[in-house]
Amino acid sequence: MKTVSRLLANLIGLNPRRSRGIRKPSLHSTESLEVRQLLSAEDYLIQTKQLFDLGIGGDGFFVVEDSSGLIFSRRGSFTLDEDGRMVLWTGENSEAYLRRILPPQEVIEPMSFQSSGDDRIYIPIGIGGGGEATTWISLDGLLPSPADRTQAQTLRTEFPLLKAAGGVAGATTLLNELAMSTTPFVSGDQIAILEWNHFGRSSFEYLDVDESTTVQHLLDALNKPYLSPRFSLRDGYLYAVDRFTGPSSLSVVLRNLTDNIGSMSFASNKLVRIVTGRKAGEYHTATTIFDDSGEPHTVALDLAKQASGMWNVSAGIDRYDGITLDGSIEGIAFTADGKFEDVFGTGSGDQFLTFQFSGSDAPQTIEVRLDLSVADSDSSENDYAQLIAIESDGRSRGELALTYVDSDGTLYGLYSNGERHRMAQLQLATFPNPDGLFPLGYGTFRATADSGDPVFGAALDSGFGAVREGYLNSPSDPWLPDSTLTRPTLQFLAAENDGETAVLRWEKTTGTASYDVWIQNLSHPERSVLRRQVNIPQLQLDSPYMGSAYRVWVRSINVYGEVSQWSDSRDILLSDIPAMHAVRNAVTSEPTVFEWTSTPLSISYEFWLTDASTGRRLAYQKNLAGNRYVFDAPLPRGTYLTWVRGKRADESFTQWSAVTQFRTKQAPVSMIPQPPTVDATPVVNWSPVPEAESYEVYVAAAGTKRPLYRQTDIRSSHHRISQPLAAGTYDVWNRAHFADGDLSYWGEPIHLEIGTGPRLTLAAQLLTWEAVNGATEYELWIDYNGGEEAARIRLIHLTQYGTNFRLLASLPGGRYTAWVRALRRETGDLYRSRWSTPLVFQI
Repeated sequence: MKTVSRLLANLIGLNPRRSRGIRKPSLHSTESLEVRQLLSAEDYLIQTKQLFDLGIGGDGFFVVEDSSGLIFSRRGSFTLDEDGRMVLWTGENSEAYLRRILPPQEVIEPMSFQSSGDDRIYIPIGIGGGGEATTWISLDGLLPSPADRTQAQTLRTEFPLLKAAGGVAGATTLLNELAMSTTPFVSGDQIAILEWNHFGRSSFEYLDVDESTTVQHLLDALNKPYLSPRFSLRDGYLYAVDRFTGPSSLSVVLRNLTDNIGSMSFASNKLVRIVTGRKAGEYHTATTIFDDSGEPHTVALDLAKQASGMWNVSAGIDRYDGITLDGSIEGIAFTADGKFEDVFGTGSGDQFLTFQFSGSDAPQTIEVRLDLSVADSDSSENDYAQLIAIESDGRSRGELALTYVDSDGTLYGLYSNGERHRMAQLQLATFPNPDGLFPLGYGTFRATADSGDPVFGAALDSGFGAVREGYLNSPSDPWLPDSTLTRPTLQFLAAENDGETAVLRWEKTTGTASYDVWIQNLSHPERSVLRRQVNIPQLQLDSPYMGSAYRVWVRSINVYGEVSQWSDSRDILLSDIPAMHAVRNAVTSEPTVFEWTSTPLSISYEFWLTDASTGRRLAYQKNLAGNRYVFDAPLPRGTYLTWVRGKRADESFTQWSAVTQFRTKQAPVSMIPQPPTVDATPVVNWSPVPEAESYEVYVAAAGTKRPLYRQTDIRSSHHRISQPLAAGTYDVWNRAHFADGDLSYWGEPIHLEIGTGPRLTLAAQLLTWEAVNGATEYELWIDYNGGEEAARIRLIHLTQYGTNFRLLASLPGGRYTAWVRALRRETGDLYRSRWSTPLVFQI
């Protein structure tokens, strides 16, 4: 078995492509503000830097189990027993196993090392997991178009460096003033600078930062002589330009140190490749793939430009790794405007590579994918090249080297092959009354009737705190159970009435396992007494107690049965006045529904509705059964007031409820559906709304709400979208604006389809396609794939106004592929639909 130091050495020497994402995340760079607040409780979380020490910021107990059953602790000083299980020392020669969450129908991942149905946590340092063979490689990016252009690789931040107060950052801007700053840096904080240079060699540098560190200080640190790129700040962007031209391994990553107080969200604005280092007319790269035993092999990929719009790929492995049986992809075609068209290679030139690795019984075939699912990352040919991003499946065999626990209690393993795998999630528990837990010693507790049953969950679930690795909770932890008796004060005694019951609430008293409550009825001559014992600071009373005045006393009882003095008395009245519910989403075109909270002694209700602007009563309804009334007449736009009161069996009434004010709005604007169109600036129409002064149009990609186009102050019932929309499907909303500042509701959107390609058919040598709304002409493209003559790309390529084309009798026999798309020309602009589905036919 390898030692931990040997495994750590393996981790440090990882190839950067394979090691991305396996570095232990920094708390300050990845957690939300709420989580950081939970974990910054320095008054009760003490740093130990020990691997298996775990603290809890906020509510919750670790759940451990010994031979006597479940016990609970906030003392997270865990160790591994001789079998590799996480345990907590609970006394002389006594240990309890830390429990993990067992998901229903759990599927155990091979690299997690846990056992199905076993809630103990197993951490086998030095034990390995199996590898997986690579089955696919994905190429994604831009290919260079000019054949005589060399380039130095260039990196740039994804977005400009912006100041939190607004505007673009400059060299003198403090790092703490940047919008990326999540917590201000203080003295002692550091930024780690990781670089892989042109030749793939790595370097590591630290920059000391504090409140006075500026962007220029960061630039000076980045421009050290031994760092290969030249860094600069232009228009707010941070640039890094390689000192050499040609294919490059240049990569730069900035990170917060884990122990920092301050942090910068570097992950939200990474240095990405915008110019690919290359030689003229060629592109060279490589990637790592894995055979069926998990052994890694480097595959070199050489992309060479052929005829205009065509590229070939040659792939190969080192002769010591095995034999390349099929290493070519031919005929990667691009359209005139640089968009990927198809791969026309067949047989040994298709999209599959085949290798025979040494030591493997059978050849391994790998699919090469061109990922075109996202428009901004299509594999394309264009005037400027961007490095091809390479993704692949498969993994190498690795041994568990380190673990860490995230703030949500998830345990991750870091493996010697650079991978990170989720192993387990720690189980936590909360209690209705933690002061009711019985102490067992050594910081452990047992649940009791006074504590209530445990509520099991995970860190960061609702009501649960966060876990912090390398810390322990101190004796001053405010969440620890307490048995010190404190006399209740009843300073904030309150009653909440939901119509059926009343709930008395008072402030929590530390050290209380249960409360002894004494209630005397002041409304009855006999002054009857109710005595209850509860384990939380509240008591529920049912309807017979409503409508009377009471005098209340409370005293505390701790977990050992000791009692405090009685509190001072407090008097309280339990009222039976009904309460109107808020009126929401009232519109002018529909009946308005009013609801209220029932009162236990009322047999019917009276309802009152008034127009606030005129003072005129609109409704006065008596003897209403239930707690609901529907006003059928449409209410014009305006503000209204409403009340309700209950009628008792003795013909007496409750008081009127507090007034409820609400406002009706205009119903949503009725949009007119639009047919699919090639027009990228289409006109949308809607039905006019009476009294509307103007309208507002809102456009977003279908299924999203992020605005791509928004226009206000539209003074007619139609609008031409002035910003061209890319081909796709969109949702369009409309709402009306009124002179008094009122707005209608947004309605359901209409769906707008832009750039849908025609449907192409062939019958009796006549190609026919559907007319597309807004099209002024159509572009037809026919490839001859070979037969009687040699294949020719774009045998027929023309633009015409009609929707059919007759094939010439003189065409050679063989196989053809045809496409058509709609065009629209207007005022110097040209809009194109998508190409139709290819039609393959034989002559």
